[in-house]
Amino acid sequence: MTNDTKHDIIFPLLTNGFDFIYHSLEILVEKDNENNPRAIKYALLALSAGVELILKEPLRRKDWKLVFEDITEADEEDYKQGNFYSIKFKTCIKRLRDECGIKLTKRHKHRFQVLRTKRNQLEHFGFSDTMQSMRAAAASALNSLIDYISLNLMPLDPVDESLLALIREKLGLFVGFVDHRWDEIRETVDSVDTTVVDCPHCSQEAVVTGNGADCAFCGYKEYDSSEAADTYITSVLGLNHYETVKDGGEWPHYDCPSCDANALVDTEEGFFCFGCGEKFDVGEIRNCDTCCEPYFPGSYEDFKLMCNNCLLNYSK
Repeated sequence: MTNDTKHDIIFPLLTNGFDFIYHSLEILVEKDNENNPRAIKYALLALSAGVELILKEPLRRKDWKLVFEDITEADEEDYKQGNFYSIKFKTCIKRLRDECGIKLTKRHKHRFQVLRTKRNQLEHFGFSDTMQSMRAAAASALNSLIDYISLNLMPLDPVDESLLALIREKLGLFVGFVDHRWDEIRETVDSVDTTVVDCPHCSQEAVVTGNGADCAFCGYKEYDSSEAADTYITSVLGLNHYETVKDGGEWPHYDCPSCDANALVDTEEGFFCFGCGEKFDVGEIRNCDTCCEPYFPGSYEDFKLMCNNCLLNYSK
């Protein structure tokens, strides 16, 4: 006899974890919930569930047996049905180190443990705490979780990548998370010697340019500098390529006259490049009247509205 039951509710482990995180953030960013203890309680419960699922994902990827608390009792049918004792937090942390080479820092372990302790109190006992403490625990855990995902779970499949993109958008709206995250990344962002621009996913001015885009705030990364430029133009500048060209406009994405990468973006404040990370003030480089490509005016006083290539062709 075959089992032809069709399930219409399907959440694989990692997708399930991301969904819990997203639901938690939906609650946390809602202004009406800022002083709502019940809402914050359920946000923390969802966040804790999501964190524990996401922590297990590298183990599942290596060997499904590793997500059993007792590996000797691992049974594939029980695993497929989700009918088993899943790995405990302490065992998970140890197994991540021993089996996957993932060693969490003391700070990250502490943050996840604090969140887990609050979750246990909420689920199994009475609970009293301050709103500030609850939000701080959520913010700190999210800080560490973003780092964990970026370091250990990329790349993702399209479904999980889409969920992570939604999570990134919500992160920028979570005021408590924003404050704590900036405490973490301020020194890093201030110390870079390339241009820092707004992130297309979390809206924070934390994307470090140069060889693509790397957001210190939410973990967004784009290693293709040309793709990073188009994403920025679409999401941050709010332009649509088809409509811009159809209306006779110029798509503000060019070859960089400094590094030659097709990663230069034209903004109202000037140009910057996702390839080399350089920024150019208004007037420092300009668009050629003939080919529209940006260039350094240099000493071409008689032809200062024409780039070098067009000038050479003109001179022939």
